[in-house]
Amino acid sequence: MQGSGQGLSLDAAVALAPREAFPLRKADVALKLPDGSSLDGRLDWATQARSVDAAPSVPEVTVIQAPAVLPRHTLDQVVGSLSIRRLDPAWLAGSGLPDALLSVSADFSATLHDQTELQDARIRLDVGNGSRWNGQPLAADIDFAVKAVSPAVPQDPGYRVDDLRLDVRLGENRLSGEGRLGWENTQLQLLLKAVRLADFWPGVDGAAELDARLQGAMASHNLELQARYDMGPAGGDVLGDAPVVLRTRLEGGYSAPTDAAPNAAWTGRIARLEASHAQVSLNAEQPVPLLLHPEPLPPIMCCR
Repeated sequence: MQGSGQGLSLDAAVALAPREAFPLRKADVALKLPDGSSLDGRLDWATQARSVDAAPSVPEVTVIQAPAVLPRHTLDQVVGSLSIRRLDPAWLAGSGLPDALLSVSADFSATLHDQTELQDARIRLDVGNGSRWNGQPLAADIDFAVKAVSPAVPQDPGYRVDDLRLDVRLGENRLSGEGRLGWENTQLQLLLKAVRLADFWPGVDGAAELDARLQGAMASHNLELQARYDMGPAGGDVLGDAPVVLRTRLEGGYSAPTDAAPNAAWTGRIARLEASHAQVSLNAEQPVPLLLHPEPLPPIMCCR
């Protein structure tokens, strides 16, 4: 399929299998916009059919019947890419956004069982090649893998994120991270060094730093945070101008619903809490218990 007009051109080729659960088998798309930006995409879907093992025979009984038709299962391989060059986000989102220009490339591959059940996937996203946001050069590299695992509890989605790498640079600011995410094993670290918050959005003053570390399982995990916010570019030591510094550690775990306790809950504590600003400081002398319910609880009757 081809088309053009008013500075826009489209070139697309698509192969379909209408009777399949996911009918798209192959696609190549090239789109050029009037402002010189472009989008190119590609997808290839390959299916391999296989039979399940036949049921064991029973030699004691002789039965003459038509051959059994074994159910067929498929293993699907999906590979694709997407490339966006010199796109102005305001063309999609309208006015109100800072000055920006994005060039993004993404690659992905996945394996599915019977066209619907994800077995594993790999995704990489790259932002660069002259990209900018709010007048600052922008570069990003995000890479991670997804793998299907046996659910530990009914609430477990049955997937794990491995080999997560995150590196985003905006001017002199940087956000980085690495680790893995899973119901039974999470190891994640995020580091933020924002020299100028105004680089992210106009009118936001100050600077910020963050070091966050999450580790453990859903049933027992901990989160350590160290954060600093400088209200002014030069800092200071008086109220309203001095940096705000926070150090805290949270410990706890998620409890799945049971017959005895039908409501899911997160139970834990603030094991450490230290905060300071100018000459004012806060230090919790003992752990502070926490109880969080994702669902509303019945009202507590305190008076009769």
